[in-house]
Amino acid sequence: MVTRGYVLAGGASKRMGRDKARLPFPGAAPMATHVARVLRLAGLKVAIVRATHDGPFVDEDGLSVRVIADGGGDRHPLVGVAAALEDAGTGLVLMVPCDLPWLDQDSVCALIAAGTEGVAWDGEREHPLFGVLDAARADRCRSLAASNSPVRDLTAGLPRVTVEPRAVRNANTPDALDG
Repeated sequence: MVTRGYVLAGGASKRMGRDKARLPFPGAAPMATHVARVLRLAGLKVAIVRATHDGPFVDEDGLSVRVIADGGGDRHPLVGVAAALEDAGTGLVLMVPCDLPWLDQDSVCALIAAGTEGVAWDGEREHPLFGVLDAARADRCRSLAASNSPVRDLTAGLPRVTVEPRAVRNANTPDALDG
């Protein structure tokens, strides 16, 4: 059973030109806290994974979101995934990147309802950073990150869980925020 969700928000945001996690969207809520709120409303205990602990995050409802640091340094996406899995310790964990501002509760619930590891599928492609993983994969994450392997190497062979295409539309550039 999935009871924890982690918002991956430790990247460099090079294409956006500023920290996506703290970028207001929608309205005045930072993207990372908006995504965290969707996970919380789906019934998960939520944390935001950052490169370093650089201050608090508060969601649209005024609730503080726990932040964990992945240790900084290597910016491979799997470093943040490994930190989240290590924080969880055991069980199934939902991961989602912070740059999915159109994420919806139905897509989150579809992954949770599968009751097993799985990766988001929008009908055309997989989204390897949005899925459910077993916390026991933490060492594998560290190993793949150390060898600079693609994230897809971690999720290869996992079942696909269909989600709304709009839910996985990411906002990596300023132009992507237009809707």
